[in-house]
Amino acid sequence: MRPFRFALLMLAATACFAGAAQAQQCPTLTRAFSLDLFPLPNESRYAAGITVNGQPRRFLLDTGGAFTAISMPLVTQMGLKPVNGRIRMYDTLGRSSDLQVTVDLGIGPLNAKAQEIPVNPNVQGVGGLLAGDVMQNYDIDIDFAARKLSYFLTSHCDGKVVYWPTTIIAAVPYHGWTRGNFHMNVPVKIDGHDVTATIDTGATSSTLDADTAHQLFDLTPDSPGAVPLGTMGNDSHKVFGWTFKTLEIGGIKINNPRMRVIPDLVAKGNKDDVSADSHIRMRSAIESMGFTMLIGMDILRKLHLYIASKEGKLYVTPASDLPSDPAPAPATAASVPAAPIAH
Repeated sequence: MRPFRFALLMLAATACFAGAAQAQQCPTLTRAFSLDLFPLPNESRYAAGITVNGQPRRFLLDTGGAFTAISMPLVTQMGLKPVNGRIRMYDTLGRSSDLQVTVDLGIGPLNAKAQEIPVNPNVQGVGGLLAGDVMQNYDIDIDFAARKLSYFLTSHCDGKVVYWPTTIIAAVPYHGWTRGNFHMNVPVKIDGHDVTATIDTGATSSTLDADTAHQLFDLTPDSPGAVPLGTMGNDSHKVFGWTFKTLEIGGIKINNPRMRVIPDLVAKGNKDDVSADSHIRMRSAIESMGFTMLIGMDILRKLHLYIASKEGKLYVTPASDLPSDPAPAPATAASVPAAPIAH
C-alpha cells in the first residue's frame, strides 16, 4: 500500500503574502481548508465529509486509527474490486483483513489519484475511517462545537494557534502521530497519578487498563462502587466502570470522568478469544504504543483540540459555543504546498 500523495487543486488566485511576511518574524496562522463534521446518530462520534471517486461520502473521524480505510458496504455499493494487499490489519476482536481497493480520495481541495487503501470489514454506518495518516503533515484543528475539522499550515509562530475565544488553554507535548506510530499519546493525570493516554476520536468511551487500575488504585471488578459492564472473552473476564474524581490534561480539569476498566486478555494468552468494543486496546497494544488510557469521545466532545504538528504539542481548551471568527487567513494557491499529505 503506497502512502497518500495529494496534488493541490488550484484555488482562486490571490496576491502572495510576501510583504506581510517581511513585516513579521514568522508567518501568521493560515487555514488551508475545512471539512464539515456530522454527528453520528445516537452517539458522540463525528464523521467528516470527503469524496471517494468523486462521490461525497462520510468517514468516521478517527485520530486513533493507523490507516484511512474504506468500509466493505461502501466497497460493495460502489462496485469496487478488492484485492489482497501487502498489509494485514487486525482489530481487538481478533478479526483481520488484507484486502484493499484503488480509489481517488478527495479531502477538501486535495485529491489523491489511484490510491490503494485498506478495506475494513468491521466498519458499519459510515463509508470508512479518516485516520491520522492523512492529517500528519498539517496542523489539525478539531472544533466539535462548530462541527469543523480544519487543516492549517505548519509555518506559523510557535504557540500562536489558539484563535478562538477562551480563558483556559492547555498545551501538552505528545509523542507518536508520526509514520510508524500513528497514535497520539499525551501525559495526563488521573486522580493525581501520572499516566499516558491516547487521543482517540474514533472511540465512543474512555478506557483504562485493568492492571494500571489495580496498581494505582487497587481497583478490581469487585471493588465497592464498581459498575459491572459485562465480560470479554469466553472465559468471562470482567469489564467494569469506575468514576474517578478528576482527569487533568495540562491545565484542563475534567471532573468525575467515567472510565471503562478493561482486562488484560492478550497478555493472558486469550488473543483469539476477545469480544469487546473495536476501539478498546489490549495490553500488548498498550505496551507497544506507550499508553495505559484511551480518551474517547465521551470526554473529547467537551473540548476544542488543536494539533500543532511542527511543535509536537496538543493545545486543548474547553469547547465553546461562541463564534471562533475572525478566522485565520485562508490559504492561497501560492501558500499551500502541493506536498504529500501523509507519511
